[in-house]
Amino acid sequence: MSNYTQAETIALAQSASIKSINGKKWEKQVEKTLQENNFLPGGKLTGSIFKTNTYDCYNDNKVYKKKIIDQWLPKFNHILECKNSIGDGQIAEFMIATDSFKQLNNTKFGDDFKFIVLINEKPTDRNENKLKILSDNHDTFHYYIGERGLREYIKTLTNPISQESLPIGKFEMTDLSILFDNDVNRPLNMPQVYDLVESLITPMRNGKGIRGLVRPFIGIERDGKKQLIDAHHLKKACTIVNEFTPYTITEVPVYYLTHLDDVTEEELTMLMSVINVLVKKWDVFDYVELWEKTFDKLGEPDAKYPYTKLKESMITLNPDKPNSAPILQAFCLDAREQESNWSSNTRKVHFGKLSFDKDKFEKKFEPIVQSILKLKERIEKTKKVVGSKYVDSNMGPMKTPTPLAAVLRAYATEMSLQEYEEGVDEEVYYESLKDLANGYWNDDEVLPVWENVGSYKKRDFHQLSKFARSADEMKNITKEIIFPSLERTNRKKLQSK
Repeated sequence: MSNYTQAETIALAQSASIKSINGKKWEKQVEKTLQENNFLPGGKLTGSIFKTNTYDCYNDNKVYKKKIIDQWLPKFNHILECKNSIGDGQIAEFMIATDSFKQLNNTKFGDDFKFIVLINEKPTDRNENKLKILSDNHDTFHYYIGERGLREYIKTLTNPISQESLPIGKFEMTDLSILFDNDVNRPLNMPQVYDLVESLITPMRNGKGIRGLVRPFIGIERDGKKQLIDAHHLKKACTIVNEFTPYTITEVPVYYLTHLDDVTEEELTMLMSVINVLVKKWDVFDYVELWEKTFDKLGEPDAKYPYTKLKESMITLNPDKPNSAPILQAFCLDAREQESNWSSNTRKVHFGKLSFDKDKFEKKFEPIVQSILKLKERIEKTKKVVGSKYVDSNMGPMKTPTPLAAVLRAYATEMSLQEYEEGVDEEVYYESLKDLANGYWNDDEVLPVWENVGSYKKRDFHQLSKFARSADEMKNITKEIIFPSLERTNRKKLQSK
């Protein structure tokens, strides 16, 4: 193993951590071309094994940095590095990476890999000569230059590595009584267990039959025992069904990882972690889309309607990440006491039980959605003029309010819950929501906004300092100031009619 100079290793660290705008464009162009030619799967690859993979960089047999791979073509075992242009730092990076892949500890890519460097701009003759020497001395290193080089590289992708059957274990019906829990499993969450009990014995919507939804357990055989890796909560739910309901479950489907019987305790724990991450991959927005499609297929427009409107609202509030839209809890709550039980609220969405009609949406939820947009716009405008910090003559240095999702969520949730406060008139409530969706956030008495920071007076900064910075502050302001002021105004307005 080569011993590189400190300058060379620093060059790698700097080169690996910074990619120019042109470098990112070239990387995207390479990725798109590989996708169009069916050498990479479609869609956004960030976070997948095809893009955000890593390898250890070695110097003098010691790992000193983890390097992220631009693309990996596992079918050919090609590791791709995309560079817009190169200099001495990049040459050092290629040298260290090429040697690092050969380290015995770098088992991720085996010994049949190729390290492919795709360079957009033509290097100087000096640097191209260095690339040629590196390629001549290492049969695993190859480089290609420009779009023409990219086309040449694609033409070489004709001989994928040999494929072999992936071991996947076997399914078997097993007596529930002989399944052993894994000692290192997390403590049982009983509310989750009771949710599973409900999923097992709840009648179907048409009243014909019981769900009996027992998904496969995952297990392994060790020392003559059938041991669970996953579904400990489901096993407990099955025992509760047997003991406390008129139903019995004697045998359950178990997927045995027979090819992994000899794993160590550490590997077994890792398996449990991986399985749980995979099982919990669905987010709330996935369920929203699922139930919308399901009710559409069943021809039930009334049941479909709330899911369609919730989906549209989530997209309106956060087009790039609808699951992060701050509206979900506001749509689910129908009593103040439900506020603290988040899992119970989302169950409505998960199990197809979200329910409201067009009148409710137009009078309540749509105005709340629109008022969130107005509030967010108002806060962003304030921050753009004032900056992230300002000085209040009474309170000293202050941070400017920001449209954090948690703050907006607290506002939406509290406005939704105000409907259920004792003594609140429904008509007054809906009129107050209408005001919030229209001109309320334009009032400089609420959140003062001027065209430039020089227009702000002392009282404006004092008023700005009173506005919420956190979710708790936003909840209190909404509950104690915003809604009461609107309620008083609209109550008088309606009484005068």
